[in-house]
Amino acid sequence: MRTIGRACNTFARNYLIRNYLSFIDFIKTVTKPSGVLRYGEYIRSIDLTLVNKYGIDMRVSQLIRRCPNIRTMTLGHPTSVQPDTIGLIAKYCRKLHTFNIGGLESWPFMLECDFSGLKQLHTIHFSTTPLMAHSLYTLPTRTLRHVCLEKMDALTVDELRIFLKNRPNIETLAILHCRRLTKDLGTVISSKIGGTLDQLELAGSQITDDNIRRMFQEQGHLSVLRLHRTWITDATLEAIRTGRLFIKHLDISYNKHITNEAVKALFVSFRGRMTLNVSGCDQVDVSL
Repeated sequence: MRTIGRACNTFARNYLIRNYLSFIDFIKTVTKPSGVLRYGEYIRSIDLTLVNKYGIDMRVSQLIRRCPNIRTMTLGHPTSVQPDTIGLIAKYCRKLHTFNIGGLESWPFMLECDFSGLKQLHTIHFSTTPLMAHSLYTLPTRTLRHVCLEKMDALTVDELRIFLKNRPNIETLAILHCRRLTKDLGTVISSKIGGTLDQLELAGSQITDDNIRRMFQEQGHLSVLRLHRTWITDATLEAIRTGRLFIKHLDISYNKHITNEAVKALFVSFRGRMTLNVSGCDQVDVSL
């Protein structure tokens, strides 16, 4: 029996779904009503990215009811998994610690979901997910460590402020192309500097000098700061150079409005104490 159990563990633990046919076979094996072994209990991770366009909601609903030990789940983008099934994931997969949710196919409404049952969740990635703010607030307050918000166009700065205020242990934060997160964004983020926040990533045309200048006035330390494909100018680099925030690695790649002179001044000021990535910056000599 132990040998069979080990074989099941090898088969199902991180099963790779390559296509729709392999997905169907996997579902049939896991949801088989009879049998000595419960394959679903061996599953630790599942990635539905390659099959989410086939209308898989019903089968995913069957699957998660038999997989209480899933640790990592990726739904892909856009996903055909419906809001009710996402709610079931939050209900049945209580050991989930990493969850990636994309946009919802054929769903024109905002998503309401209670994530409070995911007591062990430490990593969440929302991408174009039409999520209601009060649903975002149900994410765990103490365990959440890594947050990525990508193209969350409904999210406002005030809602982000409330979300971050009640989650004191966030270590990495990525805000990517969220077009309503503009004014006072730097003030909101600065509240996390000096605490547990270690890596910060900001991207999109809504990231400007005025929006993020405030956070460089805070005394603190970041291992990594990524400001890529933004609308920052030399003014942001000067704010970094003269500010109180120490940054070990600064990625300012693909910013077309910064110049060689500002990068050189920054490099001289932090020589040997900061590494820089300036690839894709049209006005900057990458050999600097």
